[in-house]
This record gives sequence, structure tokens and C-alpha cells, in this order.
Amino acid sequence: MTSPSGDKALLQELRTAWDDLTELVAWWHARKAFYDRAQDPAWETELHTYHVAKPYIDMIKRQADLECTTITEIVNRAFAQFFAGSETENDRHR
Repeated sequence: MTSPSGDKALLQELRTAWDDLTELVAWWHARKAFYDRAQDPAWETELHTYHVAKPYIDMIKRQADLECTTITEIVNRAFAQFFAGSETENDRHR
């Protein structure tokens, strides 16, 4: 059992970390949604080439490294954010 001063210290640590924990949970939910959607055959990946500004290429690679994930995931999330709320051709035919 912890002492009252130990409880206070723990609560203070939780308050200090709360924003980070909230951000981590939001990230986890977004990542889980991405992986859940990736199981849908309509969202199968395909190699396609686009011209992208060099700074974005560096940022995409860096973000993938930071998250220990693939460049594909980072790019797909960026597209998902950009197109959020838009209908895709597949959605119209379902």
C-alpha cells in the first residue's frame, strides 16, 4: 500500500504525463484503424509513382523511422487525412 505522499506524487506524475498519454492513445487508435482498414481488399496497395517535393520525401522517411513503420503507412495516413470526408469511387458503388 502506498503512503498519502506517495499517492500525491503518483497523481502529480500522471497529471504531468496526461497530455502525452492522451496523444499516445489517439495515435494508437489511428494506427489500429489503419491496420483494420488494411485488411479490406478494397484498400490493397499498388505501386504507383508520383512526383513529390523533396522536403516531403525526407519528412515521410523520417516519420516512418520514428514510428518504426513503413513509408506506405505514412503516405496512406497523409492521404486519408487529406481525403477525410470525401467519397471514393469504391464507396459510391457499395
